[in-house]
Amino acid sequence: MQLHRIYVIGVVTNPEKGVMIFNDQIANGSFTFCGCEVHPGEDWRNQLFLAIKQKTWLEDIQFEQILWAQSFPAHVIAKDPTFTFFVHVNTVKKGHEHGYRWVKSLEEMNQLALFHPLALSLCEDVLKKRVSLSSK
Repeated sequence: MQLHRIYVIGVVTNPEKGVMIFNDQIANGSFTFCGCEVHPGEDWRNQLFLAIKQKTWLEDIQFEQILWAQSFPAHVIAKDPTFTFFVHVNTVKKGHEHGYRWVKSLEEMNQLALFHPLALSLCEDVLKKRVSLSSK
């Protein structure tokens, strides 16, 4: 039996700034959320906190709710089967604001190149303070 690779992704919000998105893949113009792989025995909350803190210097992170989880068999996304869950994370600070940006509206997100439909749906959920399973 092949084990899944587990990933946790934080959809970070700030009440004044909106949703935090990272431009990790500047070369192709796409934006991502902050996340990490979780290994056996690791606490996913601690790992996600550390990943966000390392990229943003934010330490006042509050975990709100799990927004979405998805699983893929081997060779669909990666060589190994993968399981990813997306977590709404809130902060009242802005961080250092290097390598990421804040987006306040869906219109602003629609203008960004190569923005994945699932990412757009997750942003919509946290901006509207609801979780919609029908849009995933």
